[in-house]
Amino acid sequence: MRFNFIKLLFLILPLTLLADVFWRVPRRATSVLSSLGGAEAYRSAIEVNGKAGTLSSYIFKETADVVSYRLARKLKLPQPKSASTIMLDASNKTLCKYIVIKAPDLDNRCIVTSIEQNLRVFRRAGSKPPPWPDKIPVFNATAEFSAACHKTGTTFLCAKSRCSSTRAAVDEAAAALIQAGWKAVIPATPDFMIFTKKNQQSLVFSSEKPASHQIMINILRRDGSKQ
Repeated sequence: MRFNFIKLLFLILPLTLLADVFWRVPRRATSVLSSLGGAEAYRSAIEVNGKAGTLSSYIFKETADVVSYRLARKLKLPQPKSASTIMLDASNKTLCKYIVIKAPDLDNRCIVTSIEQNLRVFRRAGSKPPPWPDKIPVFNATAEFSAACHKTGTTFLCAKSRCSSTRAAVDEAAAALIQAGWKAVIPATPDFMIFTKKNQQSLVFSSEKPASHQIMINILRRDGSKQ
């Protein structure tokens, strides 16, 4: 069984979920991604750690490593060490976060998701962990970032895993989902799995931060009854 992987990735909201994190001041997300040749595929109001924000997703007809390189040059940031990268672009009022994602179903293309939120609100949140999303089964990890798009019924969680490898982190999250009635479907890799439950879909994927070697576990859940 296979559902539309691209639709889910349009809604992905990862901040601290993947590789290197860089800062730069300031440019608006839409103009930056459009100028690099991205085609806007999705835009919606969202909640970031319970606060208002805006999400946009762009498709690029280039691989993730090429887009990561070009985006870093555009923002005048150090070149990332991996294709999947997070870059932060801050002004006095707005924080834009760019996430470059390599997606298996897109062959030689990739998706860049940007999240814009009020910089003052972001700073006020500090280091306090966000609440664990109600619709995602709890497992042995500490929430670092959460987001929700009520329009599409999508919830995203990025958490610090206590596991020693990305595969173990995925296995632990998968066990929690299976116990809650979810079923795994193909395709799957050691650090990426897809689950379904009635008309709902979930992606589970993990990564390791290069500097700290912290294992991150990420779950993207979507209610398939909403468009």
